Parts: sequence; C-alpha cells; structure tokens
Amino acid sequence: MKHILNNHKKRGRNMKIYKLMLTLIMISTFYFAAVNTASAASFILGPEILIGSGQHPSIATSPVDGTMHAVYVRSGLRYRSYNPATGKLGPEELVTSGEAWWPQIAVSNDGDVHVVWEQSPFKTYIGYARRISGVWKSAGNLNPNSPYRAMMPRIDVDKNNRAHVVFWQNIIGGALPRGQYNRINKVGGSLVIELARDISGWDNNRIGDIVIDNNNIPHVFSGQISSIRHWTVSESGTFTVAASLQKPADRNIEKFMEGISVATGVGGGFYGFSKDAGSLEPKEVFQTSIGGPSKIVWNSPAIGNTLVATGSQAVKGRAFVIFADSNKKGRVAAVDADGSIIGPTLIASGSGNQHDGAERHSPGGVGVKGGGLYVVYQDDRSGTWQVYIRKIGTGNAPGPTVTPPPTVTPPPTVTPPPTVTPPPTVTPVPGTGPIIVSSPNGGETWVTGTTQTIRWTSSGVPGTDVKIELLKDGIRIMNIRSSVANTGSYSWTIPTSLPAGGNYKVKVKSTANSAYYDLSNNGFTISSSASSAPPSSSSPSITVVTPNGAETWAKGTTQTIRWTSSGVPGTDVKIELLKAGIRIMNIRSSVANTGSYSWTIPTSLTAGGNYKVKVRSTTNSAFADLSNNYFTIQ
Repeated sequence: MKHILNNHKKRGRNMKIYKLMLTLIMISTFYFAAVNTASAASFILGPEILIGSGQHPSIATSPVDGTMHAVYVRSGLRYRSYNPATGKLGPEELVTSGEAWWPQIAVSNDGDVHVVWEQSPFKTYIGYARRISGVWKSAGNLNPNSPYRAMMPRIDVDKNNRAHVVFWQNIIGGALPRGQYNRINKVGGSLVIELARDISGWDNNRIGDIVIDNNNIPHVFSGQISSIRHWTVSESGTFTVAASLQKPADRNIEKFMEGISVATGVGGGFYGFSKDAGSLEPKEVFQTSIGGPSKIVWNSPAIGNTLVATGSQAVKGRAFVIFADSNKKGRVAAVDADGSIIGPTLIASGSGNQHDGAERHSPGGVGVKGGGLYVVYQDDRSGTWQVYIRKIGTGNAPGPTVTPPPTVTPPPTVTPPPTVTPPPTVTPVPGTGPIIVSSPNGGETWVTGTTQTIRWTSSGVPGTDVKIELLKDGIRIMNIRSSVANTGSYSWTIPTSLPAGGNYKVKVKSTANSAYYDLSNNGFTISSSASSAPPSSSSPSITVVTPNGAETWAKGTTQTIRWTSSGVPGTDVKIELLKAGIRIMNIRSSVANTGSYSWTIPTSLTAGGNYKVKVRSTTNSAFADLSNNYFTIQ
C-alpha cells in the first residue's frame, strides 16, 4: 500500500511539471504571435464626406485628374463628384427620374462619365447614360424588344472611350439565365450601340463582370458552381473561351454562382472575388485568381454581393473587395499579389448599418485609380439612408507592447502521459447520410395542376422538420415548403405556372442542420396539360388597382389595398411599401390572394408624396406589380 502511495505522489509531481511546461509553451507562443502582429499592415480611415441621401451607391475615379464620381438611388438616379485635391463636392445632378436599381459607373480617358442600371429584377430594362461636357445623354434601353428580364449590369471603358456592358437575363417564368454584351460608342456627340451579342455558354450562370485589360481587350466573366467562366471579346464581337478562375480548394466552399467581381491584377492577371452561394454556412467571401494563390478573405457569414477594384501605381497592384458581414456592417479588405490579406476592416463606425439586408445588394463600391483608394457606402445612422465617400490608406499599425516572459530554468525532462487520439470527425455526405430522396428520383413525368407525392427516408436524428425545394438545371427556383414535418412524404400540387421542361430535381434538407440533405439523383420532367394549364393568351399576372397614384391617405386611418390577378400567380401574395423606389417596410409578408387587404397606416411613417405599394406572388416573385404613380401619406 505504501509503495502504491509513493508512486501516486511521484505521478502527481510529474503532472505538475508537465503542466508547467505547457504553460511556458503557451506564453512563448503568445509572445511571438504578438511580435508578428506588431508589423502587420492595416487600413487608415480618413474623414467621411457626406455626398447626399440615397442608397445603392457606386464609385469610379477619373484617370484624368483623380476626381471621384459617384451615383446613388433616390427618386431616380443621382450623380455627384468629389475632388480630393480641393475637397470640393460638385452639385447633385439627376441622371434619370425613372426607376433605378444596382447602378454601376465608369470614367473614360476623355473625362466622360458612363452609368448603367436596371429598373427592377422584374423588368426588361437596362439603362445606359453618358455625361458629355456636363450634359447627360441616354442610349435608352440596352435590352429592347426582349422577353427576358434583365439584371445586374456591369461596365468598363476602353482606351477608345467606348463603354462595354454585360448583364444577365432570365426569361419571365423560369427559363435558363443567359448573358448579353453591348458596346456603346460616342459618334459626333451621339450615342451608338455598336454591338449587342448574346453570350453563348452563359447558360446556368448568373451575375457576370467585364474588365478591359492593358491591351484594350474586353474580358467577360460569369459565375458557375466551381469556377468563374472567362471569355475574351474581339473587335467584331466574337467570344473566345479563356482560362477560368477556379474555386479555392476548400471543402467549405460549395459554389459561387452569385456575387462575383473580377478586376485586373498584377502582370495582366485577374483577381476574382465572390461569396459562397452554397447551402452550408457561413457564406464566406473568398478570392481566386488564374495560376495564383486563392484563399478565404472572410470566414464568417456575409450578405450581399461583393464588389472589387484593383489599384494602379497609387495602390501598388493590390486588389480590394467590399462586402457586408452578417450584422449588415460594411467591410473592406485588400489582397496582395503574394496572397497576403489586409483587413477586413469596418468602413464606418457607430450604430448605423451599411447594408439593407437584400441579398443582391452591396454596401457600396471601391474606386482606386489616380487619387488613391476611396470607398463609397450607404449608412442609416440618421434614420434615413445617406451616402458617404471615405479615403482608406494602408500603413503599419503599431502592435501591443509585450513584456518578454521571465527566464525560467527548464524542469527535468518528463515523459508526458500518452496522447489519446480523438475519434475522426465525420462529415455528413449528401446522398448517403440521414436523408435520402426516393421520389421523384429521375425519369418521372409530372403534370402541372396534379398532386404528386414527394418521398424521402431519414435515419439517425436529422431533425424533426425538413425544407423542400424545387431545382431546375441545378438552380433553386422555388420553395415547395419552407418547413414541414419530417414524416417521409409530402403531397405537392404542382403549380400550373411552372414552365414545362426536363431537368427538374427536388431537394429535401433538414431545417436543424443544412448539412443533412439529398436531392433527386437524376432529372424528372414537368409537363403541362390543356386541362390544367391557363390559356396561352393569359399568362399569370398581378395588377395593383389601389393605390395607383394621386391618392392621399392619412396616417392612422384604415385603407383598402386592391389588386387583380389572372392565371395562377399563387395562393398568397406579399405586400410592400416603397418610398422613392426603395422598400421601407413589409405591409404583409404573406396574405391570401383575395384581391384586397385592409391596412391601418402606421402613424410613425414619414409624411410625403412619393409612396408606392407593391404586390407580388409568394410562389413566384416574377409575378408582381406596383402602383403606376406615387400617392401621398400625410
């Protein structure tokens, strides 16, 4: 017994010595980490310059004199310039009084300012205007006589002062996305669309970008699941496939079909940025390049689309990206040619948000040519959206002063206790895990208007509820059910508004853990029948009747919103209130599509005469309408 106690005491002393060694190792590790941090580069934030009230800003820098040019949305599309050398703001100018979303801006070598915008995600209009000698001239709609709704335009200008524009299209009703390229020139003071080309091979892609390289060659990019596709464009408008920017080799990044941004890098290469568009969390922001280092820039949830710019001599070839974190705070980061990262740093301080929460929006933009690095961003700290410009420099931030750890005589060598190897982490593999879709699983033909049974099996504990989605060509086009009990089956009445075609799949995933999911192994077909489909002359639609313009409604009163619907746009609708073209509240997130809704107007609303109501289907957001003209709330 005494021998056993002595061994126990020795073992206790050995464990104390071992713990002391571990403590010394941790102190040393902290010390060296602090020393390395002391020389890390960081951003230096300059003063904020308020340029006006509005949202969705974009910025570009003049290659002539370094002047910053910005556009933003407020009752149409607004423009303003800022001269960093003098600190003076130019007067605010109206580019267009019509509806404008997602504006993008560029400045050519002749000093002209070029702007593109979409009217809304549900319309077929892409606007282009050019500021020539202080006067705005419009080229009209770049997507005329087209059944395709057009969105997310991007622009760059070449050395001949021509504008190059790309945007993506999606036919109303759900056909495959496709892309279009336009080249616009100034001839004798008039704007001429020289080229308009559909981009072959864009199918199944979404947001794209365009960059003019140092040799004056246009490069077009579009996001796919595992790469950013890449084409060069000849003077005659011929597209040639070029090297793609591949997805970083990180198992947590699934795909980047949305939110891509590309710009020229060091030595004529390209930097690409995107936000992970997969089903796993978080939605990381990452950087990729052709033949260069690729890495995650922000390994936490992010919202909205990324925007990118690269430097000229002023910023030494760094690529800059701006995005919003999950708290709606704007951040900016830089990536050097060797892959080292500066930031991401908050672009504003205080309680305001720089993002409005809409997935397709961005908190602002980056302009870097000529006058250094400037960001433009929106902020709601004052209760309304304001637009700011801010210069951001880089430098070596002093690190914390760290006192070296005291010199300690090392203890005698002690054999550590045996290491216990933890069991390997098992990552669920879709299609082999706790949820398996059994029907539809490929080859079936289901008719619109009929009720079919979606079936799946589950094992283990994937959760008590599941989400069911419908995909076409790998793209989610609707939620069949956002949440339903995990019983193994669900009866689904197929909407007659769905377009007939093949390559549909059903996806079932746990609402508790999105890593647990499965989808149909192969595509199935949805067909329409004469008995269930609406007449071809009467496509599903929604039309707002009241308020439709010129009405005056008092705060605190109850008013009736009215609309009509034809075809089968869905059993429920969402009703939104817009002010100056910007959504400010949901009147009802979901209400029965009865054609009317009684609304008690909140007394907290700001009195004004630029309100509209929007009614849209909760089943298919393509079916929507808003008031033709403004009404007044007083």
